[in-house]
Amino acid sequence: MILFGSIAALDTLYLAKQAVWAADLSFGLLPIACILALGLILYNWLVSAGRERTALFNANARTSARFAHLWHSPLAEVITLMFAFSWWFRRDTPDAPSGIAFLFTLIGLCLMIWLGTRQGIRGVMGVADSR
Repeated sequence: MILFGSIAALDTLYLAKQAVWAADLSFGLLPIACILALGLILYNWLVSAGRERTALFNANARTSARFAHLWHSPLAEVITLMFAFSWWFRRDTPDAPSGIAFLFTLIGLCLMIWLGTRQGIRGVMGVADSR
């Protein structure tokens, strides 16, 4: 997710200073960041076996694992999709991203910040029963 923040910073630099190199670098980093993020999401899903996956499908279980899996993975996928859409809309002109491409980057960045602060506040970084 750090790469997504760097991409947003590079896009902002392009908009502020018309630095073509920043737009080119952002365009090159987008597919790498999306592939890495999807790989980590898949790894997170595959590793969450046993007790955590049981807690996920148990409607009565009030565990942080259930909350984390129900919100973190789908939102991480949406964030990745926002940056993938940003890459898609700048394919034709990678050195001059359009406003819609920057909008998708901005939406993805806002969702990423919201999800990170929500997890930090709720303290669901680990897996523990909240009983």
